[in-house]
Amino acid sequence: IREFAEDGVRYLELRMTPREVPGRRTREEYCEAVLEEIRNAGKDDATRCITVKLLLSIDRRNLDGMDDIVRYLMSKHIWFGSGSVLFDSLMY
Repeated sequence: IREFAEDGVRYLELRMTPREVPGRRTREEYCEAVLEEIRNAGKDDATRCITVKLLLSIDRRNLDGMDDIVRYLMSKHIWFGSGSVLFDSLMY
């Protein structure tokens, strides 16, 4: 985020597909790590000038556990109204 801000970017959409990293992170922890970086960017003077949105991609070929991720994000009150998270469905 900092590098984009340094390049003069003022609006950034990050797209990610939550994934588990076996033995290291759950899907929820993966999401939380990304959200934490976005939140931190809003507190940092060097990156406060950039608006960052998260576009959550869900691969429809692999839906196992994705409903849990959507519920998790909803429970964190991160939804369309806050402008923080948008959802996209991918089909390759």
